[in-house]
Amino acid sequence: MKRSWKLVVLTLFVLIFVCGGWSVSVPGEQKRVNLSSSFVQNTLQDGCDWPSFSRTPDNNRVAPDGCGPKTDNLIKVWKFKAGGWIGSSPVVSGNMLYFGSDDFRVYCLNARTGRRIWEFQTGSYVMSTPTIFQNRVYVGSHDNKLYCLDAQNGNKIWESEVKGYIMSSPIISYSRIYVGSSNNRLYCFDLNNGAKIWEFQTGFLGSINSSPAIFDGKIYAGSYDKKLYCLDAKTGSKIWQYETGGWIESSPAISDGYVYFGSFDSRLYCLNAQTGQKIWDYMTGDEICSSPAVHSGKVYIGCKDSKLYCIDAKTGTGLWEYETKKDIKASPSLINNKIYIGSEDGIFYCIDAISGKKRWECEIGLVDYSATISGGYIYVGSFYDKELYCFGDLSLAPPKGTCCDNCTDCNKCMAFKVGSKDWFICNQLQTPMNTAPIIKNGRTFLVIRYIAETIGANVDWNATSQTVTITDPKNGKTIQLQINNNIATIGGKKVQIDQNTDVKPFISEGRTLLPLRFVVDSLGLDLDWLDQTKEAIICYKDPMCP
Repeated sequence: MKRSWKLVVLTLFVLIFVCGGWSVSVPGEQKRVNLSSSFVQNTLQDGCDWPSFSRTPDNNRVAPDGCGPKTDNLIKVWKFKAGGWIGSSPVVSGNMLYFGSDDFRVYCLNARTGRRIWEFQTGSYVMSTPTIFQNRVYVGSHDNKLYCLDAQNGNKIWESEVKGYIMSSPIISYSRIYVGSSNNRLYCFDLNNGAKIWEFQTGFLGSINSSPAIFDGKIYAGSYDKKLYCLDAKTGSKIWQYETGGWIESSPAISDGYVYFGSFDSRLYCLNAQTGQKIWDYMTGDEICSSPAVHSGKVYIGCKDSKLYCIDAKTGTGLWEYETKKDIKASPSLINNKIYIGSEDGIFYCIDAISGKKRWECEIGLVDYSATISGGYIYVGSFYDKELYCFGDLSLAPPKGTCCDNCTDCNKCMAFKVGSKDWFICNQLQTPMNTAPIIKNGRTFLVIRYIAETIGANVDWNATSQTVTITDPKNGKTIQLQINNNIATIGGKKVQIDQNTDVKPFISEGRTLLPLRFVVDSLGLDLDWLDQTKEAIICYKDPMCP
């Protein structure tokens, strides 16, 4: 990758001020939502949304029950290759996913399929995790700007410039947005137009790379001047500060009147959120870049000593620890007593939150960023591989014992399921169908365009005669079927579609549905019908292959 000398110098500067390199800290979520913020009520339109780095402004990093996979049998549903190293954690709002990259871009993908919807180019690296609020995307960049984009199309609505690069992820309360910067300042901007309302300056070399937390009208932020600050969210005036023995990159989490955060002095701290008085600290084996997750009286946090820790939230007593093979800089994400977290050993883990035992793992490459849980899926990026992964239940994929087990560059498969709009090509989820396959008169019908276009066939619709014409790509042979007619034409010859004369093409929800078996056989494709699960597996040769 070619870079100018200015970018090289900037890169070296960033490496000095980041935990061991390219790592971004992230916050969390908690069960109760008694927040002095309109963020939760207005942003979490879908109860499974994860619209900011830590999901809610108190940074507890917990997804509601039912928002993750149902089992530990997970598969890669899809992966997306970015143009550069993935620079942030993904966030999800509705059916759209957003993340930043070091190719100077903010990406928006379809969260179900991984299909790119839009991208927005900034002037430098995007290592700030976006925040989604009221159909807008707020994200910082290394070009010293905070951007507000239209969430649907990526068009810029406004930008605000600061005097340092932004790695901190913005957080929102009422009509204000807060974000930290490398120029030793925490900023408060007007949410609607980006006008600066106030700024707070930390100490010397007090870069704020972590993401602030908001609770009860107060904003909490850690700094590289080794201090955690509590400010009045309305005025920016300092309420209290607490000094540790090392840089603070960990994003604070607020729970039950306490604030939890890690420090480069190898300690996890618990302070009184009102006064800043230390309640306890817990000594680990190395620097802490990870941000804590707090749930059910326990604090979970990763460490550069390669361990994930579970600590009693009230007493600071260590309950268990799980050791990986390399540093953990990512932050844990929780759901249903499961912890999802990646390590620099290249493994993405699911750890039991009660016992500390491993439940599942998958090798995806170095993981410095945190996972997002939303809509039954887990999303996480692999840094150097430049790939964003979506994991889901194994039940989503085509069953074993079919040609889907042995897909090659040329030999492929499609999988459809009656009643589901989801369909797969070689275990990769595609854009959902407009109309799900159904069974009528004992036969399976579906919108045949999905099959035909996949194998390179052409489909024409004549509205006047209500006739569908499919042209076979191999030999140019045509197949014609007419709505409510049980006689079809193949290569100019009339044939009966099925022994059951009630099996005829029909229109449902404005879409033309054709009998699956008849069309597949006419095109010379192999069809496996799994009666128990009502799934159709179609084996075919890629039309690009000789």
